[in-house]
Amino acid sequence: MERFDRPAEPCIAVIGTFAEDEPMEEIIEASRNLPEVRFFITGALKNAPRRMVKSAPANVTFTDFIPRSRYVGLVQAMDAAMILVKNDNVMQRGAYEAMSWGIPIITSDWGVLRENFYRGAAFVDNTPGDIVRAVREVLGNLDHYKSEIAELRRERQESWDKTIASINAFIAENA
Repeated sequence: MERFDRPAEPCIAVIGTFAEDEPMEEIIEASRNLPEVRFFITGALKNAPRRMVKSAPANVTFTDFIPRSRYVGLVQAMDAAMILVKNDNVMQRGAYEAMSWGIPIITSDWGVLRENFYRGAAFVDNTPGDIVRAVREVLGNLDHYKSEIAELRRERQESWDKTIASINAFIAENA
């Protein structure tokens, strides 16, 4: 992992790919109303609408595609990770990564995401106003969200460990 030297301001990693099902325009609009917060938007710039990149406010940094070690360092250095989608029934690798690193999550308010990230996450309806609300909620209660995401991580690890033990026992019995 590469160490990421983050600025002193509150920082949010926006994990995405600039796919059509990501509300990036809404995130950019929300960032205009949060000038005290730095947003680091991941994803290959070749996939980003030029107009959006050029019109982004000064508190938004587009990282472009970065190597895995740099990506890990960046996300781990953030106060929270934002991973939004417009469609239901979409699971997000970025949210699982953030959880595994103990980073609070801001994600879209869809059933599958609520089921999987029931601790340490704030949910939004993908509108700029609700994104602003969630960012303020998480940053204003950061210790709580960090504690909750750490608890969710522990729960998941225990569940995975039990599953692995069951599989190993099955293999040993049937070998």
